[in-house]
Amino acid sequence: MAKRLKFVRGQMQHMRRLLHMRYTPAELAQVIDCATKTVYRRYIPEGCPCERDASGRLWIVGDRFRDWALAVQHEAIVEGRARLAPDEAYCLSCKRATKIHEPIEIRPVGRHIELVLGRCANCNAVVSRGRKRLARTGAEEVGS
Repeated sequence: MAKRLKFVRGQMQHMRRLLHMRYTPAELAQVIDCATKTVYRRYIPEGCPCERDASGRLWIVGDRFRDWALAVQHEAIVEGRARLAPDEAYCLSCKRATKIHEPIEIRPVGRHIELVLGRCANCNAVVSRGRKRLARTGAEEVGS
């Protein structure tokens, strides 16, 4: 499996400096604070927008590179999110998603959100999961 392309926070902040002009890979690497080899080995094979002139020299347009990098970063964030089933929570002790074993309590947090507290099926630690508040029946509203 290929390693996912990602940019560190400092690089993303340095990309704000990129202008709508052509950069050589070495100039681009200097601006975004990475090695020139990284541009050649990682960014260009991954689809970085670049062009070659008549003499064969490689050029990268700064603002197009920035837009491409933001799209790649956003895609990596969206893919990295784990979707949990309705009866699962993330256990901070086990460091993984687990089924809520013994639901302890359901607490209303806001008007439309409630917190489900339970036990981890693996290590028996307390886990919590926020969810959309279940619809109330008419009898409960009258009694309130």
